[in-house]
Amino acid sequence: MFCYHASRDQNLEIKDLQNWSTIEVLFLEPWDIDMTKRLLLHKFDYIFCTGSPAVGRCILQAAAPHLTPVTLELGGKSPCFIDKSVDL
Repeated sequence: MFCYHASRDQNLEIKDLQNWSTIEVLFLEPWDIDMTKRLLLHKFDYIFCTGSPAVGRCILQAAAPHLTPVTLELGGKSPCFIDKSVDL
């Protein structure tokens, strides 16, 4: 899951990712905190979020009861996507 507050980054990401043919599963949506809270009522296997500290707190609170693994980048300025072709 990706959460953004910086519309400039979000528009760049959406434009760039629409052209990728290797993506099997992707959920990219510019939502605010209230919409994120509603989405997080559901259980997830893993959550990745680039966003503000306020959104990060919201996500951690929702993930904790299920022990859902979470990766947060809380500066909101460095969204990333790594596909299966990258050798880590």
